[in-house]
Amino acid sequence: MLALEHPAVFVAEGASMVHAEGRRFSSPMTSKINRVWHKANRMPQRATLDQRVRWHLAHREACQCRTDLPAGILAELKRRGVKVPSVA
Repeated sequence: MLALEHPAVFVAEGASMVHAEGRRFSSPMTSKINRVWHKANRMPQRATLDQRVRWHLAHREACQCRTDLPAGILAELKRRGVKVPSVA
């Protein structure tokens, strides 16, 4: 396994990821990560829902490492009547 910058996530074979606690999950990440943007735009610890929504919308425009948005963010955008932007 390869450790990522985040200490709680490790890359396993293929697109499968493993949390430090050992829980596996599928990753929608691709190799099109904008490392400069990610380094300059960390998600705040204990981010509010508003901060999370703003971060994910900015992330969607600046980076192509994800092909989706988290379900909670999608639900909040729908609740607010905000059109979900397409991948850059």
